[in-house]
Amino acid sequence: MEPQNFMVRPHLAAIEAFSQRDRWAQITPQDQKTLIDDLAQLPHGLPSEKPETRRFDLLCLQMQLSILKQTPNFNQLRDKIRDLLGNLETKTTIPMVKTQLPLITEALTESWWATVTVPQIETLRSQLRELMQFIDRDA
Repeated sequence: MEPQNFMVRPHLAAIEAFSQRDRWAQITPQDQKTLIDDLAQLPHGLPSEKPETRRFDLLCLQMQLSILKQTPNFNQLRDKIRDLLGNLETKTTIPMVKTQLPLITEALTESWWATVTVPQIETLRSQLRELMQFIDRDA
């Protein structure tokens, strides 16, 4: 956060306190209130993420919840992810995609999905989220 920003200036004490890593070890209910009510709404300098990236994050979260709760939409979510990965698989001329091709190819197989776990989906999400910008818009 930019300390010179007029919206940030009144909260500098709290910002400084929460900028210390050890401060996050024990968050009290009052800390939560401060974070939610005061700091969360302040402007920050973080770059905004692409919508495609956020949609993939959401899709992976839904898949993880489906695995944990054993919901009936597992196959539907799996097919959506596989459609995206199939589209990515055709983009081998893009160096970022080519680097992740082994993971993409593996995640397209039926055997990978037969025993998929929440950590595997998280690995898939974290490794491939930045590649979603290369997916064809109509996919």
